[in-house]
Amino acid sequence: GTYRGRVDEKLAQLYEYFSTKKEAAATYAARSYVATSISGDIEKYLRYCHIKGGVMSLTGDAGVGKTMAIRHYMANHTDTCIRITMRSGYTNQKVILTLIGKELGVSAKGGIQAWCEALTPKLRDGMLLIVDEAQHCTLKQIDLLRSFSDEREEQGQTLGIAFVGNRLTANKFGAAADSELGQISSRSIANRHYSVKDVRRDDILRLFPGVSGDEPCVDFLLALAQDSQGIRGAVRAYTNAADNGDVSYDGIVAAAKLRLGRRISA
Repeated sequence: GTYRGRVDEKLAQLYEYFSTKKEAAATYAARSYVATSISGDIEKYLRYCHIKGGVMSLTGDAGVGKTMAIRHYMANHTDTCIRITMRSGYTNQKVILTLIGKELGVSAKGGIQAWCEALTPKLRDGMLLIVDEAQHCTLKQIDLLRSFSDEREEQGQTLGIAFVGNRLTANKFGAAADSELGQISSRSIANRHYSVKDVRRDDILRLFPGVSGDEPCVDFLLALAQDSQGIRGAVRAYTNAADNGDVSYDGIVAAAKLRLGRRISA
């Protein structure tokens, strides 16, 4: 047939797109997943929730490896594990049900009751639901999802629900003395928090094998990983240094300073 659009304009857009991707491919790419002490522990807890059923909170500082651990776990359990990601403003109970429905290929017309009835048979025995960025969940949303797990338990089945987020998530699973929180905290099978200070020296050696034996580099990257931006900050500093063609101690320090836009102690 004949394309009636602006051919030159479309070809220019395609050229720009593929040129950008080609340049990106030429830059240094960190390995997609490295099993650190933290990510490995997160996966163990996800597995426990998957097998045992019930609700669990796994929380941690930004950049400690929560999302990487989730992705790796899901890649190994594609048939029985789904994940939704919450965002700021997703406070309505129906919103969280529609996010789950999208992952399960379920839609419903009507209110919360209609959605619950549509999702119940799809959230089947032996499944794990991971709610990422769970600090954005309201207590009512958490309690609503808990009811799905409770229903499976009453039937002698299991449905694990892991809420993964920052410290605000952990707070919603504590304070059992509060009547609203008590329904959640009393049913939680585990609550685990990870700090950037938990990053270990051997984690740095796994993440950056190229600096093995270079103690100043290892020390500096460990300090970055235990700073506010966690492992993610250390990876970005090393990646920028690699793109600059200098992964020496001085090169990594310079890249870190440039990225942070401030003075740092080396």
